[in-house]
This record gives sequence, C-alpha cells and structure tokens, in this order.
Amino acid sequence: AMRPPSDRHTFGFHRLEIFAAAFNSGSLLVICVWLAWEAIERLLHPQPILAKEMLAIASFGLVANIFVIFLLHSHMSQSLNVKSAVLHVIGDTASSVGVIVAGVTMALTGWFWVDPVLSLLITATIGYHALKVAKEAAHILLEGVPYGVDTQSVRDALSSLPNVRQVHDLHIWSLCSSCRYLSAHLVVDEEGMRDVNSVLSSAQEMLRHQFHIYHATLQVEPSECSSHYLCENH
Repeated sequence: AMRPPSDRHTFGFHRLEIFAAAFNSGSLLVICVWLAWEAIERLLHPQPILAKEMLAIASFGLVANIFVIFLLHSHMSQSLNVKSAVLHVIGDTASSVGVIVAGVTMALTGWFWVDPVLSLLITATIGYHALKVAKEAAHILLEGVPYGVDTQSVRDALSSLPNVRQVHDLHIWSLCSSCRYLSAHLVVDEEGMRDVNSVLSSAQEMLRHQFHIYHATLQVEPSECSSHYLCENH
C-alpha cells in the first residue's frame, strides 16, 4: 500500500488497505458462522475436553495476543486494515480468556457445556465488530462520503467563502482510511474571476483546516453561467 503512484496507478496502492480490511472482516464472519455451528453441535451433544492441555495452550496464546495488541493498538485509528487485524487478535485474546475460564470450570466441575456457551458469546462479539469493519470497508469501496464529514456542511462552508456564489458537482470520498478527496465546481462573481488564485487558495485552506481534506480539485466558473452545462467551454 505504501508503493508510490505510477503512470498506470496514478493514485498509488492505498486502496489495498481497504481490500485487505474487507478480506479480514469477511474471513472473520465466515469463521464466526463455522464456530457458531460447531458450538451449537457441542451444546446439543457435549463432549469431554482435555482441560489441562487446553489451559496450557490458551495461556500461551493469551500472552502472545496481549503483546500483539500492545504493538498495534496505537495504529488502529490510522488504518482500517490495522483495525481489522487488531480485531482478529482481540478475537483470539477473548477466545484465550474464554478457553482458560472454560478449562478451569470444566476441570473442577465436569460441566462440558460451558465450552460451547462461551464459544457462542465470543463468536457473537467478534462477529459484531467484524460486521462493522466490513460495512466501513464497503462504504469506502463504494466511494461513500468519509465518516465524520457532512456534505451539506462542506457545501455551506465553500459557499460562504468571499466571492463564491454557488457550489455544484460536489463529490467527497476516501481513497483509504486516512486519505480524503474532494472535487467541486465553484461559481464565483466577477471580482472573484479577477483573482481566481485567491479564491482557490482560500477554499483549499478552509478544507484542510476545517474538514481535514488535503486533496481537493476545484473548478472555478463565472457566475453568469446558470449551470455546469453552460460552463463546459470555460
């Protein structure tokens, strides 16, 4: 994803982050369905468990997963892919805790039904968060407006700039978790047409500071054009 843009891929490979997140969340959902099926089978037909061996493996996995969460947690807000990876690890961590609790309980009481019940609870938690990541990845792939950005607020902010009379053909989307893009047509008055660079500079600065949009493509049109169809030759 960090490879630079090229003549063939002018946006670079940032979108690979979203594809990876979609794959991670999708695989988690498939695994959740499989685990739920297995848990229901074991709930209906309880089976003896090797509790001591299960405790040893779960304890080792818990330590490893806590270490990985510690390494990745601070990067969750920067990358949807890292967020989905951390969800994988959190799921493993929760599973390890559940397995330890279940192992101790079964070793002391012989209640083998505890294992599938905890499995269902863990699966439901993982599935809920995986579904949220999958929804966010799909939203980005469908060129949806980034979360936390209100289209009408952006339109109003652009329209309120000096010499800007109207905003149309406004599009806002995300290339990846941290890259917001915008394109729009600004209809400006006669004074604005005499100093187009000032209008564009003000718009770019406002978008950066107010909406954290650092990649904006703006087209300026004279106010005497009533619609973009009449402005195609400008």
